Amino acid sequence: MWFEASNQWVQFDELQWLIFCFYEKGIAQGTAVAQVASRFSMAEEKAKSMVESIYQSLDTLFNPTFYLPNFSLNAEKASGYVLKDKKTGFYRHLGKSFSITYGSPQLQRYIHWPLAHLETDTHDRCDLNLEVFPFEKRYALRVNGPSGECRLADESGQIKRILYLELTNYLYEKNEDGWLSFVHGSALAKNDNVLILTSSEGSGKSTMAALLMLRGITFLSDDYVPIESDSQRVYAFPAALSLKNDAIELMKSKGMAIKTFSQGKIGFAKHNPESQKVTHGKVKNIVFIKYCKEKELLFEKVSTLDALALFLNESWVGNDIKRAQQFIDWFSTLNFHRLEYGNNDKAIEALYSLVEQP
Repeated sequence: MWFEASNQWVQFDELQWLIFCFYEKGIAQGTAVAQVASRFSMAEEKAKSMVESIYQSLDTLFNPTFYLPNFSLNAEKASGYVLKDKKTGFYRHLGKSFSITYGSPQLQRYIHWPLAHLETDTHDRCDLNLEVFPFEKRYALRVNGPSGECRLADESGQIKRILYLELTNYLYEKNEDGWLSFVHGSALAKNDNVLILTSSEGSGKSTMAALLMLRGITFLSDDYVPIESDSQRVYAFPAALSLKNDAIELMKSKGMAIKTFSQGKIGFAKHNPESQKVTHGKVKNIVFIKYCKEKELLFEKVSTLDALALFLNESWVGNDIKRAQQFIDWFSTLNFHRLEYGNNDKAIEALYSLVEQP
C-alpha cells in the first residue's frame, strides 16, 4: 500500500492488515485490541502493544511529522549569490550544448569527471546553464542564472542528482513529472531488453556493468537510471561508467579505454555517447548485486514483495497518485534476482543469460 502524504510503501501481513482495517473504520483501540486477541488467540497485553504501535505508525504515515524533500525551500538567498572563484565547463550531447559552472574544486571533480568525455572546446550558445556551488554549509544549484530556478541540498550527492535531473529534462525535453523513477544503479541493454544492476555503494555493480560491456551489451547509464512515466522505458544518461582501484586495472587489462583521475584511483570508461540516440528499452530484470570475495556465486530469484523493499532503498519514485499506480503496475511485471559473487566469469554468465532471453 502507498501512503501519499508520506510517499511511503508499506507491506502488511494478515494481522497488520486487520489492524489497518480497524484504523480505517475509526474503530477505537480498545475494541481493536479485543478483536485481535480473540481472532489470533493472543494475550491481551501483546495485542494491546501491537494495536497501539500500528495505530501510532499509521497516524505518522497519514499525517507525517516530516516534510517530503523540497529542494526549493529557503533557496532565495542562494539565488542571488555571486560566485567568486569559479570555473565553467562547456559540454555537448545529442546535438545540444550546455554549460556547468563550478563554485568549488571539490564539486568540479565530483560532477565534471563523469561528464568529461562530453566537454567541448567551442563555447556554443547554451540553452541550459547550470551553476553548482557550496552555500552556507549546504550545496546550491542554479539554473540559467540568478533569475532562474535555485535548489538547495544538504549533501553533494543530492545536488549532483538534482543537476542530473535538470540535464535529463533538457536532453529529452521533459519535466520532473515525466519520470516514474530514478534508480541508483547501472543499466545495460541487448536489443529492447534492459537489465538494471542496483545496490549500495561499493557493491560491484559498475565493475560488472563494465564486464558486460566487453561482452557486447550496450551501456545505458551508471549511478543514475531514469525511467519514463508513461512508457516505463529506460532512458540513457551520458555520464561515463565509474570504476575504482582494482577494477580500473582489471578493465585496462581487458583492453577497455579508461580515463583516470586522482592519481589513478578513480577511472571512467569512455563510451560513444552518440550510440545512445536510440532510446531505449523496457526493463525485464532487476538484479540486486553484491561482490563477495569468499562466495563464488549465489544467484537466486527474489519475490516481488521482497524486491520492493530492496528497490526503494536505492531509488526515488514520484510522489503522486498517477505515478504511484504506474509504478506498482510496472514493478509487478518485472523479474528480480539476487546476485552475490566472487567469481566474475560465473556472474557474467548468469547475467548474460537474462539479457539473452527473448
